[in-house]
Amino acid sequence: MEYYRRWLADDVAQTCPLCSQKFTQIRRKHHCRQCGNILCSKCCNEKVPLPQLGFEEPERICDNCLEVTSLVTKSRSLQMSFKLEAAKGLTELCKDPAGLTKVVEMGGVQTLIFLSQSGNDEVKAAVATGLQILSTHPPLHSVLAKCGGIKALCSILSTVNESQEQTLIDGISALMIFCKSPELKAQALADGALDPVLTMCAMKEAIALLALMTLSHIVEHHGNLAPLIESNRNALPRILALTKAQDEKIQEISLRILAQMSVGTDWQRHRIVQEDFSAGRCLVEALTRGPKNLQVLVNASCLIANLATGDQDQMSLRDCLEAMCSLTSSHTGHKDIQTHVSRALGNFANFHQNSAILVCMCQG
Repeated sequence: MEYYRRWLADDVAQTCPLCSQKFTQIRRKHHCRQCGNILCSKCCNEKVPLPQLGFEEPERICDNCLEVTSLVTKSRSLQMSFKLEAAKGLTELCKDPAGLTKVVEMGGVQTLIFLSQSGNDEVKAAVATGLQILSTHPPLHSVLAKCGGIKALCSILSTVNESQEQTLIDGISALMIFCKSPELKAQALADGALDPVLTMCAMKEAIALLALMTLSHIVEHHGNLAPLIESNRNALPRILALTKAQDEKIQEISLRILAQMSVGTDWQRHRIVQEDFSAGRCLVEALTRGPKNLQVLVNASCLIANLATGDQDQMSLRDCLEAMCSLTSSHTGHKDIQTHVSRALGNFANFHQNSAILVCMCQG
């Protein structure tokens, strides 16, 4: 209806909106099938099939719409070379503000999302770059999410391998930006982000760091804690394993994720302790390895302080209690560490079975 209202309104136009020339009997009026504007024959002379609009035969397109419309049309071709041209062309247009506006207005966003299902790695790479560029514009976030942008990213990340590093980096960077948005954290999990993100956490460091940062944003949404902890994707064991990584930044972020997960219910905290016990006491190692990056100890002590509230886990956390006691003297000048250590010892002191250790600490 909007198209025809514009057509009727423009029918009284006296000049072409592109070239500003007056319409005459020689310079006649023509309508662009894409935007509905009325233009002169010079500015609306090209004809392009528009299967996306239901026109299989070539229709008049104005110069302003031609570039994006042609790329959208090519995306519908059975020839992979045309699909690749469409993906690359739309992505390139997204880099320019004027081009970005046209892409959004003329169905280019939906076209990129459509192309994400291609089996061609080059097409996926171009789409990942395009979606990454689009994700840097917050006003577009809700539109992208509604159109399936997060699902498209998850699909790409799930179907490319580690050798395609730039595609993975572009895709996970875009997903991370979406997950920073409070209203999209839950949707990211619902749209399938967990599996590819966890898989990428085990890849090379540059990719793993981005994946972990993305996961850290996801767990900020309290409603995502239960699906993560109870996931059949082995989320907890994978995250615990990363606390033993050689890279201390990876240790730091994985411990921060666990600390965020430990603010849930008593059962969820119990599950973390159980998994840590099964994984070989990763948390004790995190507290005792002496990292250069002290944020590792901050996050680890915060996590233990949260876990120390459960009655059924006190025996399992005994080694962690002893390690926390050691931190009271080894990092006396670090305020954040001492704050979490004090909080942890206060929680441990609520249980009589810890009395002997705490008394020995005080006497020492």
